[in-house]
Amino acid sequence: MSLAERHQGPERGLRLVVVVGMHRSGTSVIARGLRVLGVDLGDRLLPPASDNDKGFWEDIDVVALNEEVLRSFGLEWHTLRPVPGEELPLLPAEYLARGAALLGNKLETAACFGFKDPRTARLLPFWREVFGRLPVELGYVIACRNPVSVANSLSKRDGMEVGKAYSLWLDHMLSCLTQTAGQRRVVVDYDRFLADPEGQLRRLATALKLDFDPEGESFAEFRSGFLEEALRHERHAVENLKREEKVPPGLADLYHLLLEMATDAVPADDAPKTEAVVAVIRQSSGFLGANHYLELCSGEPQALAEMLVERDMSITVLKQLLEGKDRGLVAFCNRRMWRMTALFHQGRWLWGEKGHSIFFRMKKWLGDSKWI
Repeated sequence: MSLAERHQGPERGLRLVVVVGMHRSGTSVIARGLRVLGVDLGDRLLPPASDNDKGFWEDIDVVALNEEVLRSFGLEWHTLRPVPGEELPLLPAEYLARGAALLGNKLETAACFGFKDPRTARLLPFWREVFGRLPVELGYVIACRNPVSVANSLSKRDGMEVGKAYSLWLDHMLSCLTQTAGQRRVVVDYDRFLADPEGQLRRLATALKLDFDPEGESFAEFRSGFLEEALRHERHAVENLKREEKVPPGLADLYHLLLEMATDAVPADDAPKTEAVVAVIRQSSGFLGANHYLELCSGEPQALAEMLVERDMSITVLKQLLEGKDRGLVAFCNRRMWRMTALFHQGRWLWGEKGHSIFFRMKKWLGDSKWI
C-alpha cells in the first residue's frame, strides 16, 4: 500500500511531528519525550556525546541533509546570516526530491514519525516545500528556553560570544514562530518540561492529537530512567534577561510571547500578537546587518569584520543581478556596456579579493551604472 493510500484509508492517518528550536534549548529531551506519546524517531540516530550523554535523538539522514543544504547557501549551524526564503528557488530541485524521499521511506514503516534537528529551524522554508509533497498530517513542537541559559551554554561548550548566541537564538526562534504560522503547533518551555513532564506531555498529546498514558511503562521509564536534574545545566529567571547588555532589539518581546504560548496564556495560533512582535523585530535597525557584524566582531581581527561586510555587499549585488534576469536577459547581455565589462564580471570571481576590489572601483568610476 502506498503512502497516499495509507493516509486516505479508514485507519488513523499517518502523522509527522517536527521538533524545532534553537541549539541547547532542550530539543533532545522533548524529542525523547515524544516517544512516550507513540512517536517513532527511527533507528538511525546520532550516538550520544560528551556534551549530550543522554543522546541527541536526531536522525542521521535528516541531519546530513540539513548540513548539506546549509553548506549550499555557504552557511554552517552557527553562521549568523539567515537563510532568506527568496533564495530557495536557487536551491537545486534535487534537495527537495531527496527530502521527500527520505521522509517518505521513514513514514512507510512508522504510523507516526518524528524528527528534530535545531538546524531545521533555519531551513523551514525548505522543509515546508518538502512537507507539501507528502500526504501526511503535520504538527510542530517549538522548543523554547531562556536565551540567557542558551547563550551561557553555548559559551561554555563552544566558546561562543554571548552577543552572537543571542542573535542566533533570535534568528532560530523568529523562524520557528513565523514559518509554522497557520499549522498545528505547540510551544514547550524546557524548564517547565523538566519541572512537570507529565503536565507538558499532556499538553503535547492534546495539541498533536496523540495518545498519552501517565500510568504506562513508557512514561514511568522516561520519568525515572531518563529525566534527571543534571539535564538542567543552566537555568535563569526571566528577569535576568533585562540585565543583559548584548540582547538584540526585539528578543525580549519574542521570548515573552513564546513563554505566554508555552503557558497557554496566549494561544499558539494568535496571529495578531505574533505579527506585532515580528513587526518590532523587523523594524529594529541593525538586526544581523553590517553594523551588527562589526559590533559582534569587535573583539576579533578587523579584517574579519570587513570581510563580513564585503560579503553582504556582494550578496546585494548578486541579488540585483538575479532580479534583472527575468526582465529581458537576452537584451541585457547584448548591450555594449555588458560586453565591455564582461571581463570584470568574470574576473571578480576568478581573481578573488582583487577581483572584488577592481569591480567596485570600476562601479564607482562609472557612477554606479545599473549595468554592472
